Amino acid sequence: MSFWKRNIPAKIPPQPIADREADISSKLRMIEDHEKDDPLIRLRITGQDITAKILEMTQGSNGINMEDAMGILGALAGFSTSYAMMTKVVAGDLEAEAPEVVIARLKSGGNVMFGDFINRKLIEGEEHAGETLSLLHVVYGKAKLMGDVDPWDADELFARVARSVGTAEFGIPDIAAEHQPGGALQKFVTYLFPRFQPILEGYELPTDHYHLAFAISAQEVMEMGKDVLPPRISAKLFMECAVPMSCLDPGFLMPQNPD
Repeated sequence: MSFWKRNIPAKIPPQPIADREADISSKLRMIEDHEKDDPLIRLRITGQDITAKILEMTQGSNGINMEDAMGILGALAGFSTSYAMMTKVVAGDLEAEAPEVVIARLKSGGNVMFGDFINRKLIEGEEHAGETLSLLHVVYGKAKLMGDVDPWDADELFARVARSVGTAEFGIPDIAAEHQPGGALQKFVTYLFPRFQPILEGYELPTDHYHLAFAISAQEVMEMGKDVLPPRISAKLFMECAVPMSCLDPGFLMPQNPD
C-alpha cells in the first residue's frame, strides 16, 4: 500500500530553524556557482524545499493527504501571482492600470485582483531561460508527460470564478467531493503563505517567480502520489485552487494597500 494513503504512518522529522537557514545558505552558494549554466536551478531547488515543507504540513498520524497537498500548493501558487503584481505596484515598478492591472472593488468591501499580469502567470506563460512557463504549462505539462491528462477549459474556469466572487461559492473547486481539500482556500493563503516566505526569500527568488516555485513543487508531489491521486485529478485540483486565489487582495502582507 502506498505511503500516500492515510492509513500508513509517515515520519518527516522537523528541521530546526537554524539548520534550515544553514542549509539554504549552503544551497545558495551552489546555486550561484551553477546558475550561469542552469538558469532554472534556483527555481528547482526552491521548489524542492517547498515540497519538503508541504509534506511536513500535510502529514497526519496516518500519512500524507494528497488533496490537501495539491490544494495548498495550487492556492499558494495562484495567490503568488497577485502578490507579485501588487509588490510591483507598491514599489512603483508597475502602473495600476487596465488591462495589465485590474483592481475591482466589491460592494461588500475589499478588492479583487485581475488583469493581464496575473493571466500570463496563470495560463499564457512568460519566457524563463528560453522556456514559456505558467502554472498551466508546468502542472498540466507534467500530467501530460505522465500520460494522464484531461482537456481543460480555461475560459469556463475563469468565467465561473468571476461569477462566484463575493458569494459563498468562491474558492470551492469544481471537483468530486472525495477530492476536495480539507480546508478553505482563503485560510490556506492567509495562514500558510507567510510560512513559505522564509524559503522564497531565503533563496532570493524574485517575487515574479514565486508561483513557478510552487508549481515545480506540485510536479514533485504529483509524481510521488500518482498511484493514489491520478495526475489528471492533481492537475485539475491545482488549477481549480490557483485561479480563484489569484483574485485575492494581498494587502494583508503589504506595507500599504493601494486602491
